[in-house]
Amino acid sequence: MGGLIDVATLARLAAEHGGYVYIDDAHGISINGRLGTGYAYTALSGNIIGEVLLVGSLSKAFGGSGGFALVDTDADATVIRREANPLVFGHANMAPHTAVNAESARMHLDGSVEKLQATLWDNVAHFDNATGHQGVNAGSRSPIRGVTFDSEQATLEAGIALKDAGVLCFPVFYPIVAHGTGLLRFALSARHTPAQIDHLAALVTDTP
Repeated sequence: MGGLIDVATLARLAAEHGGYVYIDDAHGISINGRLGTGYAYTALSGNIIGEVLLVGSLSKAFGGSGGFALVDTDADATVIRREANPLVFGHANMAPHTAVNAESARMHLDGSVEKLQATLWDNVAHFDNATGHQGVNAGSRSPIRGVTFDSEQATLEAGIALKDAGVLCFPVFYPIVAHGTGLLRFALSARHTPAQIDHLAALVTDTP
C-alpha cells in the first residue's frame, strides 16, 4: 500500500552493482500494459535483463490459475526449473483451469481486456474525484485505494459500519501499516458501476 515501486531504476542499479532484483507483479498483470502485460514489464519497456527475475500471477486479474516467471535467457529458465520446481509443493493445473487460462489469454489478445482496462481506470478516476483525491494511493496507477485510521478499534468500527451499509472491504493492520493504526482497503474493478462508486465515496467521506 502507498504507491508503486520504480522498477526501472531498481533494475538499472542491480545491473550497475552486480546484484539482482526480484519483481513480483502479481497485482499488475492484466490491469496494466498493452495486452495486459503488467505494470513492471511496461515500466521496463519490455527489456528483461539478466539481473531481473519477473514473476506474475494468472490467478488474480488474469482470472485463471497458476503463474509465470520471465527471465533473460533459456539458461535462466533451466535453473528455475531445476532449483525451484513448482511441483514440489503443488501440482499441475487441472484441465478446467488450463481451459480458463487459454480463454483468458484469448481475451487478452482480442482486445477484450483492453476495453476492461479502460473501464477500470475510468472507475478509479471516478472514485478519486468523488473522494477529493484524499484516499491512500489516490492518483496512482493502481486500483487499490484505502482510508487510514489512528487506531485498530476505529478501523474495525468503520469496517462494520460500511458492511452494514452494503460495502464489504478489508481491514488492514500491522505490519502492513504502522503499529496501532489501521486501514480499510478497497479494490475497485471494471464491474463496479458509477452508482456503486458514488455510494462508497459518500460513505468514506462521511467516515470520521
